[in-house]
Amino acid sequence: MKKIFIIEAFFGIITTAVLVFLLITYISYFHKKIDVGHQTVRVEKNESITNVIKELAGKGIIRKPSWLWYYYKVARTKVQAGVYSFSGMLSPLDIVEKLKLGKVETVSLTFPEGITAKSAVSILEANQVIKPGSISKNIYPFIEGYLFPDTYTFKIDEGAVSAITKMIVHFQNKTKRFDLTDKKLRKILIIASLIEKESIRKGRKVSEVIHNRLKRNMPLGLDSALQYALGKNRLNHADFNAATPYNLYKNRGLPPTPISNPSLKAIQYASDAPKGNLLYFLSYDGSTFFFTNYKKEKEWIKIHKKKE
Repeated sequence: MKKIFIIEAFFGIITTAVLVFLLITYISYFHKKIDVGHQTVRVEKNESITNVIKELAGKGIIRKPSWLWYYYKVARTKVQAGVYSFSGMLSPLDIVEKLKLGKVETVSLTFPEGITAKSAVSILEANQVIKPGSISKNIYPFIEGYLFPDTYTFKIDEGAVSAITKMIVHFQNKTKRFDLTDKKLRKILIIASLIEKESIRKGRKVSEVIHNRLKRNMPLGLDSALQYALGKNRLNHADFNAATPYNLYKNRGLPPTPISNPSLKAIQYASDAPKGNLLYFLSYDGSTFFFTNYKKEKEWIKIHKKKE
């Protein structure tokens, strides 16, 4: 009986020692750092942990993938979708934490004042925030003017809905101080986008000209709207006959949509509607000149043509 007890005790000690050894080895595995180089791993939405671990092991980011698989099966830790960047000395525990907290790869992007929706989407595509073609050109008229120009941090593969929503929400937060109805805001945005493109440095006077012409039901006669519609930086003589609602030489009133995403300053100029009698302006040699009537503008042009 005593002999049996000794044998059982011996095997108990051996078993305990083996379990302790395995536990120490397992803990050591999770804390041991290895040089993973610089690797990128894409985790799709609802992707299985088996596939994720397989990719991590395939890129040399982890060793003993089965050990990590058992951890996830026991701990039931979630893995968030996204694109992850791994570099330098990392342990399996570091990797687990990163995947758990969703510390995905991000990119900081700056959208300049006056950028168009088309150009903003191109920036998002070029920097892998959204997939190419994920935003239809038919959407541009609905988001133009509402993509607030600023610096944003996006996740790689963030997706079109999330990225555009982030910019629109930021726009709403920035413009809520104007306390405008949606219809009034739309009009102000269109005017602001014209100011931004024509001359933001002389924005108050440009706003005065636009508001005065609208009151008098005069065509605005602005190149910027036509350039937007035709996708041109310079217009030729034939372009001024283009059949488009953005041709403000042939059509009275405002264009149907904003032509850019204006700055807060341009929105302020548009909403202030400054008082004055200015009705005309032109750009010459990098400067903008304003006039109260067409006769004065013609006289100015005549004088400067003689000087050339």
